[in-house]
This record gives sequence, structure tokens and C-alpha cells, in this order.
Amino acid sequence: SGVAASMGTIASAPVPPGADAIVPIEAATPDRFVDEAATDAVVSFAAPVDPGAYVRAQGSDLAAGSVLVVAGTRVLPAHWGVLASAGVATVAVRRRPVVLLLSTGLELRGPGEEL
Repeated sequence: SGVAASMGTIASAPVPPGADAIVPIEAATPDRFVDEAATDAVVSFAAPVDPGAYVRAQGSDLAAGSVLVVAGTRVLPAHWGVLASAGVATVAVRRRPVVLLLSTGLELRGPGEEL
């Protein structure tokens, strides 16, 4: 029927309080962020938005007790991503890894920091 309010957010950020769906900016008109201080800005969507669209519940990635990486696995960047998403900050390894870390984006947080 209608949207009471809308606001911009960034990928992987927590869903803003009171929001029940996320719409990719490419599916919105205008397809760019407008002045967030404006109170009269109008945003429309190309199609109806279902509650829960593009929203994943906290903890829905993995079931409790899931094995994240099997012992003996050569730990690759994808494994580090899985471990980090589960809040694992340290792992026991046989050989110390050689790592180059390039952090970009305002949405990055350290292990244990509030998201």
C-alpha cells in the first residue's frame, strides 16, 4: 500500500530500527542517495516490497554447533570470512599464515565489536 518512511543504509549493515525490508538502490527512484537531512524527499520502488525482503535474521547463516572449517583444512580467504562472520577471532594452526589485509568500508568492525 505505501511506505511510511525510508532511509539509506549500506551493505551488511544492521537493519535500521523500525524497518521490515531493504530495497536495493537500483530498484528505487531516484537511484541514488538524496540529502538525508531533507524531510520532504520522495522515494518510489519499481515493484511492491514484501516484508522481510533482503533481510536475514541474525544468526541465520549457521546453525548452532555447525563445523565452520574441518580440522586439517588449508585455511583460505573464504574460510577466514566464515570464521570472522561467526565471531571467531583466533584459530590454532600448524604454520603461521602469511597474510595481507586490506580493510575498506565504514561497515567493518573488529571481532567482538558491536555490529
